[in-house]
Amino acid sequence: MIRLQLNPSVSCMIGIRTRRISFAALWLILAAVQLQAQTANPYELRFACDSASFPPTISAAELVRRFGAQNVTSDSIYLGEGQSQRGTILFAGNSEKRLEILWRDTVGQRFPSMIRVQRVGGSLWTTAEGITVTTRLRTLERLNGKPFRLAGFGFDGSGYVTSWSGGRLAGSGGASCEFRAGLASPGRDATDRRLSGQVTGDRVFSSAHPAMQTLDPRVDRLYLTFKKIPPPG
Repeated sequence: MIRLQLNPSVSCMIGIRTRRISFAALWLILAAVQLQAQTANPYELRFACDSASFPPTISAAELVRRFGAQNVTSDSIYLGEGQSQRGTILFAGNSEKRLEILWRDTVGQRFPSMIRVQRVGGSLWTTAEGITVTTRLRTLERLNGKPFRLAGFGFDGSGYVTSWSGGRLAGSGGASCEFRAGLASPGRDATDRRLSGQVTGDRVFSSAHPAMQTLDPRVDRLYLTFKKIPPPG
């Protein structure tokens, strides 16, 4: 057996360098944790109707406290078919974070009736299941555990999920709201037009329809529709 004998001064230098490396690594870890804590927002970007996000008792005043007055505005929200309603918009100037809220109490801006995210590109709002704008139809089916029902394409409200057909996503909103999604009309190339023609019109289709499966359209809208009206007060 060969034993390596080190000069005490060399051993001391190695120990100092080792401690310096350990302290440097520890400093980097602590800095990363601190940065994450500073940037994290428990309310931001979680699309849900629980107490940590959008409970049925939330108001515009509470949104101001959570997100800041500069990110909460009152404006007209387009509903489709030429109809609009006054509501509240979060992050109106940021297309990736924009979110729209309609109120049951339109004067006091309390008790949401519907919350919507819609965008052709991506959005930073995400459900607990990981669903967001750009999620594909077949991914929704997998998360739901079975096919679901959605409106045909080609009119206002096209691609809206009318029923999760008793799948897992049917209860994802909890007791206070229902979660739904809308899927974008397919592309404009010849193949897409031929297939989309099979699932176009003011009627309901199954996501298992062969044309739907081939097109595999993307989500472009997220909805929370609230079930119960809280007692006044």
